[in-house]
Amino acid sequence: MSLIVLVITILVMIILAGVVVINISKNNSIAKANDAAYQATVATYKEELNTYIVNQLYKNKKYKKEVLNATGKDMKKYISAMKKEHFTRFEIEKGILIEIGETIPEDKLPKGSIPIYSIEQLEKIGSNESINVKNTKGESKGTHQFAKNANYVLMANLDFTGKDFKQIPDFSGNLNGNNKTLSNYRKDTSAVATSNPAIFAKTSDGSTIINLKLANCSVKGANYAAVLAGKCASSLKRIRVTNCSAEGIDYVGTIAGEVKGTNNIYLAGLALNNDKASKVKGRYYIGGLMGATSGVQMEILTLNLDGIIEGKLGVGGIVGSNRYTVARDIEICINPEGNIRAEICAGGYAGDLNKAEISKANILIKGKVQANYNTGGLVGSVFGSHIKDINVDASVPKSLDVVEIGKAHGNIGGILGEYALITTNDLPHIIENCIAKVNINLTDIITPANQAAGWHAGGIVGHIKDLDIIRNCEAFGKIEGSANIGGIAGYMGHVNTVEKCKTHDMYLSGRRQVGGITGMAVGLKNMSECFSDANIRGSEVPLYNGVPAPNSAFGGISGGIYGACTCNDDNCKPGQWDKVIAKVENCYSIGSVDTTVPSSGTKIYNVGGYIGTIENMEIDKCYAATPVKAESPRKGGFNGREKGSIYKVTNSYYSSEVAGVAPTLSGTNVSAEALKDQATYKGWDFQKTWSMIGNTYYPMLKVFI
Repeated sequence: MSLIVLVITILVMIILAGVVVINISKNNSIAKANDAAYQATVATYKEELNTYIVNQLYKNKKYKKEVLNATGKDMKKYISAMKKEHFTRFEIEKGILIEIGETIPEDKLPKGSIPIYSIEQLEKIGSNESINVKNTKGESKGTHQFAKNANYVLMANLDFTGKDFKQIPDFSGNLNGNNKTLSNYRKDTSAVATSNPAIFAKTSDGSTIINLKLANCSVKGANYAAVLAGKCASSLKRIRVTNCSAEGIDYVGTIAGEVKGTNNIYLAGLALNNDKASKVKGRYYIGGLMGATSGVQMEILTLNLDGIIEGKLGVGGIVGSNRYTVARDIEICINPEGNIRAEICAGGYAGDLNKAEISKANILIKGKVQANYNTGGLVGSVFGSHIKDINVDASVPKSLDVVEIGKAHGNIGGILGEYALITTNDLPHIIENCIAKVNINLTDIITPANQAAGWHAGGIVGHIKDLDIIRNCEAFGKIEGSANIGGIAGYMGHVNTVEKCKTHDMYLSGRRQVGGITGMAVGLKNMSECFSDANIRGSEVPLYNGVPAPNSAFGGISGGIYGACTCNDDNCKPGQWDKVIAKVENCYSIGSVDTTVPSSGTKIYNVGGYIGTIENMEIDKCYAATPVKAESPRKGGFNGREKGSIYKVTNSYYSSEVAGVAPTLSGTNVSAEALKDQATYKGWDFQKTWSMIGNTYYPMLKVFI
């Protein structure tokens, strides 16, 4: 009996073991299937996530270095964190990341929300009527009062073809577009000077419009011409505009004519993708998305432009005029057919900027950004603002340019056309961490009748008047113009500090005041840790009132640098210079300077390997290893001319052997070999500031190694 029990027990154990094996095998299959599905999800998000990180839109710095190499289950936490930080889904359109909100199904409508299924229902917003809302199947979704401050959810794509939409006069509620599209909206109110053609004539403080798409719309009006809102005080999130046009007089944009309010207004995830048939046109303050903004916070703004954005004053790819605003995370691509142009103030992001902070912008210009006065890859004209972390590629020839030859003046820069400080404010007045690649040629606008054309062109900024600091900026490329041509800035007026800036692989050409860092600086207080390897050229002998100008200046670092003056003017008279003179230290030039113009028959004056003219300044711990060619008697390996009695050059070196010209009074002339010997540089700090590789090359600044 015991033997039978034993046999039965063994058989039961075998059967149970088989069941366990089968279950384990089955679970493994399920796990593998789930893992395969998950990996497919990961693959779907991988490109988007990478683009998200590369474009610096992912705020969680903890994961930033790890996330690009993430695989398997680690990807899950990154996707999860990403969704929590910004949005539920996102798409990439023509290489630009577009923010997309979550879609709400009909059975998940938030309590108290009013669903919108038709254009007729949409135009009832704000009417205060009680309406029995029916969906696209004719089913009733309840009776709702269409108050202007209610919450609405768009439940269907709406095509306005053939519809004479009755404008919504005022809106103070919340509209969730639910990722639906309003298409083919057409309205022309240009015959009525006091009206605008937008879907919402105005929106009030505290209202929101989110998750909405606008496509193939076209409006014309007077002031505040826009597709969505004429005068807008709403927070706007995740609004995508595709192939839309807007034309008017002042304050013109596709989303809004003007965004301005008394409460905190937040704009995020706004995008414009316009084809070459689309246009945004007007007179003053014209922007691809908004004509003007004031007192708002903006982030995640994108532009992909093949069309035209055009006006007379204040024209930008995103916004025409940007005041009292903080904006960041900006992606702009101006394609070969794309064109942003104004008579005055044009920029890839904005035409003008006043008391604002702009950061984290990447701009690629293959088409054109143009203005006769104040042209910038980012902004045309800036007043009292903080500009940081900007990258502009305008290396296509004439991508930054003027509009009308014969009328053009200047102020053109890879990042900014002009920076000025009109009144003080709480923001730091700083330009920092900017990189620009440029290819600017203004020589074709210079005529005998228009000698003032082509002035003030720089790799970062064309013209500066009053700035606290410009630092950690670098420029590459080519600039050709008339006067005040510089690798970083064409002209610097009353700048407190220039530090840690460089120009690399640059060709700079002009008639007067050309330098690797700045063409000319007046009222500069301090410059430190800067270098240039630019090739400086004199394009033609400058004329002033019809005769050759003897006050030109060309140098590896600058044509001329002058100290601060008490008159607070660019043209200080004798006796107005104060006791604070310009101090330049720990800088060097290793490019070349050539101002020979064989066909001219006259001479370009004041040519130096380091600086053209020394006046009201101190130079310490600097050197020039710069070949110099010039026909002027005022030339030298270090400087071309000493002017006045307030100047001093100490612990600074050059080699007439390297320069190929006779020694000068300023700077210490050493042999070509000694220029590569660390022992030459008395009092220099080779622990913190400078570095040398044996005796094979010249000193280098550690900040750039």
